[in-house]
Amino acid sequence: MGSHAAVTYLLTVLTGPNAGAQQRLTKRKMIVGSSDSADIFLDEFDGDDIEIAVSRGKLRVLTNTSGVHDETGKSCIAGQPLYLNMPATLSLTSSIQINICAAFATPPSRTLPRLAAAIGAVALVGGVGYTAQYWSDLDLIGNAQAGAMIEVQMPDQASPVLPDIAILEPQMAAVLPVRLSMDDATAMLEAGIAEEQLTGLEIKADAGVIRVSGIVSAGQMPQWRGIRSTYDTEFAHIAPLLIDITEQDDKPPLAVASVWLGETPELTTRDGATLMLGEITESGWRIETIEANSVQLVRGQQTIIIDF
Repeated sequence: MGSHAAVTYLLTVLTGPNAGAQQRLTKRKMIVGSSDSADIFLDEFDGDDIEIAVSRGKLRVLTNTSGVHDETGKSCIAGQPLYLNMPATLSLTSSIQINICAAFATPPSRTLPRLAAAIGAVALVGGVGYTAQYWSDLDLIGNAQAGAMIEVQMPDQASPVLPDIAILEPQMAAVLPVRLSMDDATAMLEAGIAEEQLTGLEIKADAGVIRVSGIVSAGQMPQWRGIRSTYDTEFAHIAPLLIDITEQDDKPPLAVASVWLGETPELTTRDGATLMLGEITESGWRIETIEANSVQLVRGQQTIIIDF
């Protein structure tokens, strides 16, 4: 019967004082830097801490430090999250570069117990001695001899060695699940909503419940359903998700024919109705601004601009 490998994520320091160091991401959101609150400490890093999080196969980077960018030159804007595809390489300073990628623990094998039972034992079969040695002291991805190797030594023959493989040592196969929190669940929703640009949605976490409310256009509903599906799979056991979302038609809520920009700006719709600045349309939109070539409408947390 087949089995799936457990997935974790690995941060590797490529350059700088800590070059070669590696750390598994044991939490969905971790802090990289040199402060006392850093989960991953970097020597000679004098910028603000950098928050990294992995969600739905994407890396989310948040920092107030200027100059942080990926290998394509895509830079972080202070206080705004940057989303990158995995694997990702980040330059934190001119001398410190890190890489974050997915790593796989070794899937269980039906033959592993038999191999383990033979470790350190010498059996005589047909007059030939076999010695099985199990290597477990190398466990970091990227090492020249990473992973688990089984070496069989035979008299007067070279010892065959399995090829290098990018897996963690077998004891990592039984990794305990990461303990997730309300903050992790909220961060996942925020990251998904920001990535899909669902600007009409608002998230509130309170009293063990997460509420998502607002407006989503009909064309964006599949993206929201994907975010909700991920939440139901990974976070539903942490907090109930209460949803109050209105699906909105993709067509503009107002067909503007002309505008008047006098002391009391007003607009005329294509069906002949006249609306003044601040009035509310039948569909609940307040006319926020009237310009020569555009009108701005506001309803709840959503703002749209109609150009004409």
